Amino acid sequence: MQLAIWLVVCAIITFISVRRPYASIIVTILLFVFVPYVAGSLLTGGSTFHPASWLVFVTVGVTLLTKPQKIFHEIGRHPLAYMAIGFALVGMVGSSFVINSIPTGRTLMVDVIIAPILFFMLIGIHLHDNPRGAILMRNVILICGVIQVGISLIGSFLGGPLFYVAQLSTKYWFSTTGVTRALGTFDDPLTLALFLAACIPLLASIKRPSLQLALVVIFFSGILLTSSRTSLFLALLGVIYLMVRTRTSFTARLAIGVGAVVLVVIVFTTSIGTSVLTRLTTDDGGSSGARNDAWSLFFQIAHQFTIFGGGITSSYTVGLNGGLATSFESAIIMYSIDFGILFAVVYFGVLAVLSLRGLGKGHLPGAGLSAAFVVGAVQTFSSVGSGTAAGMFMWMFAAIATAKWLPSSIESVEEPDVVSTPEATGVRA
Repeated sequence: MQLAIWLVVCAIITFISVRRPYASIIVTILLFVFVPYVAGSLLTGGSTFHPASWLVFVTVGVTLLTKPQKIFHEIGRHPLAYMAIGFALVGMVGSSFVINSIPTGRTLMVDVIIAPILFFMLIGIHLHDNPRGAILMRNVILICGVIQVGISLIGSFLGGPLFYVAQLSTKYWFSTTGVTRALGTFDDPLTLALFLAACIPLLASIKRPSLQLALVVIFFSGILLTSSRTSLFLALLGVIYLMVRTRTSFTARLAIGVGAVVLVVIVFTTSIGTSVLTRLTTDDGGSSGARNDAWSLFFQIAHQFTIFGGGITSSYTVGLNGGLATSFESAIIMYSIDFGILFAVVYFGVLAVLSLRGLGKGHLPGAGLSAAFVVGAVQTFSSVGSGTAAGMFMWMFAAIATAKWLPSSIESVEEPDVVSTPEATGVRA
């Protein structure tokens, strides 16, 4: 019954999208950001799929029934990319449900692979019809990032997460990591960290240096609260990119860099900074050693998974049998074992190419680097090998990076591209 109600809500949102094309896109982003996978059943009842996945399916279904040409045109704009995606999906499904039978893998494949790919397609359709919509998406993403940092800051002062405590407490690591490292409303601290790190390059499309500096400080603060080493490194790269890429005065660029350095110095004098510094200079309970063990084991068994894998989630069993104390802690390794090295390389290769394409001219400034950050960060933890928003972030940022961009439409984050007329949205009455 609860699922039926949610599907009705999805239908209403999709109907609103007829006049407000980005309504479905924005709500999907909000759901992925503010509803962790572990708590998705709060909205959908007994359904194992994430609420945002259902919204994506309903939106794609309605589009296919009412305007199928838009889907065909989107595929036609990037034929090689969609061919590669289709090839990878065939291999993934074949490894999981044909060659092997993985009864528990259906939900994970839908939520972290299929739904995000369909979301990529929907974003591509809408950004082609209205390239200025990228500003609206950017604004939503950055505002979500600010809210996540606010939630994390309050949680750090109170000694734990503010929301979904009952659901998150079912995770084995929650009793220790969950109360010492910020996770916002995500399933784990590392997903929050990669999201905030990906937000920083997007600041290149904001014209006001003061706003850029303020947001850099905010996102840096959030990353420090997660104690994520990888995302901290990516954030520093993002700041360097802003200093080089931003079309502002040298003084403004210098202020961004100095502001980030001052923040790091100040924070490192607090207990939070001590925690991060400890993780940077020690093995943090063996996490680095565990990753080395994972790669060592993978190289020993890689020949068994050259083409097909053991099926989705099989990497956990392989790792356990191989003596690992954790998972393989890398998306590319986990997918290589699950689906085969060939299909894993094609899958992440497509994402890498789409990200690199966004680095060139004619694309939203910073979007390509944001997409590259996410593709890189997911390789350092379980990420898309478990129920997290990492899969959606990979394809969402890739879609924004790939879309063509009108430089004249760059606006500040406090001036969202709110459209109210058919002409503004590109929809003809």
